[in-house]
Amino acid sequence: MNNKDTYTEYKNEFLKRFIQNKIFKEEESVFSNIFGKAQWWVFSSANRKTLLSELRSMPRAVDKKAACSHINKVKKEKKPIVFKCDNFYCVCAPLLRGDNIYGYLMISYLNSRPSDELLLVLNGFTNSIIEEVSKEIELSKLYEVIRPRAIALSTIHTIHRLIGSTLDINELLPRIGRLALQVLRAGHIEIYMKDRKTGKLNCVAAINYAESKDFYKISKKYANIAKTVIANSRSVSKKNLLAMPLIEEEDILGVIIIKDRIDKKNFTIFDQEILNTLAEQAVVAIKNAQMYKEQQDITIGSIKSLASLLDLKLPGAYTHTSLFVELILALGREMALSQEEMRDLHYSALLPDLGKVFVPEQILKKPAPLDKRELHFIREHTKKAVEIMQHLSGLKSTIPIILHHHEWYDGTGYPNRLQGDNIPAGARIMAVGDAFEAMLRKRPHKERLTLTKTVMEIKSQANTQFDPKVVNALLHLYHKGTLKSLLKGHMHEFKKVF
Repeated sequence: MNNKDTYTEYKNEFLKRFIQNKIFKEEESVFSNIFGKAQWWVFSSANRKTLLSELRSMPRAVDKKAACSHINKVKKEKKPIVFKCDNFYCVCAPLLRGDNIYGYLMISYLNSRPSDELLLVLNGFTNSIIEEVSKEIELSKLYEVIRPRAIALSTIHTIHRLIGSTLDINELLPRIGRLALQVLRAGHIEIYMKDRKTGKLNCVAAINYAESKDFYKISKKYANIAKTVIANSRSVSKKNLLAMPLIEEEDILGVIIIKDRIDKKNFTIFDQEILNTLAEQAVVAIKNAQMYKEQQDITIGSIKSLASLLDLKLPGAYTHTSLFVELILALGREMALSQEEMRDLHYSALLPDLGKVFVPEQILKKPAPLDKRELHFIREHTKKAVEIMQHLSGLKSTIPIILHHHEWYDGTGYPNRLQGDNIPAGARIMAVGDAFEAMLRKRPHKERLTLTKTVMEIKSQANTQFDPKVVNALLHLYHKGTLKSLLKGHMHEFKKVF
């Protein structure tokens, strides 16, 4: 199969998966609520003959020749455009990854011209889907590669299960190292990984069997051997040293080097085969961990696209700063939340104010106290955020946190007057973080407090506004100096708080 056939096959698979993607269908639903009932189309080519054939399925009201012209314009400019067709508007955007355009998305029958802000969010959604589909195809190809290997490695299922039990790359690499030392009874191991962007080789783990701790100062002692393995794409075998490349197809991810058997004997061919088998399984686990991280990054990208609606509407003084996210995560760690709970807390901390995009700007910026009608608008913002997010399956677990982060521990908050532990744990953490940041920031209707006064004020509201367990976690962070360290990283926003 030549390069052209390979590209065509990939393109067809890409478009098929794009149309079937859950987020694409959710995107249609979300934007239909904003744009009105619209029709969505995906085209495979800007070639006039092919395009006119695909355009036949569109309603007569759409000018086919004009649509061809606009799609060709998108092909040249590689960016979305808006054009008018009869008495409605259309949007056309390229399905672009890198320099390759795999198709074109057209939305027709828009009852009004979409704003630049909404186009930005649409583009963010579409890019997220493109990345997700691309990763799905990559995972499919990876599966085709590893399936026969997995069958061959069934005799060492225990080793495979241990290595594959985490998707956190920072946990995975030392786990691989410790496992290799135990299986091969070696005295020392170093793991080198190649930076995927720069190609630079970095020593990421060094473990000594005799040390009481897993890690000691990374020596880079065997860096030259690692470079030799990378350059030749071959293992190195010596009496007291084995070096094995971590290879996925033709891509070398890194190198595992083990040194000195504990029994003082030389490494054997059998040892080399075991290390080769372990390296093959390690590659699978590393690739999965890398792809999991990429999927998380894609989700966070989608969240930031949603959050950009608010950032575009309001100046920074009326939205949360990056300190808010850092504080929320610090509180979560202090309270020993699970990995899944920390993930949901992180996503929620990026989106607490999303619903405020529906609140009139004059209310948000009002320097005087709000009246009852204005307070009602403000208190509805969490429900508005949920209306947007409920269509996004990847964010459903964050909805209770965002919806209830203005509840009070004594049951006098909003929107549902939940009390105590009936309030989701993440929402109780967010409530403390929200108040902490608000007290430290200068607003038109109030002066900022110092760090100490802020902490003492929050402490005074334990058992009323705030969960006492979260308040205690904040106090621990304060006494350890963590809060001061966090604030020092944001001195341009939080001056005169010490």
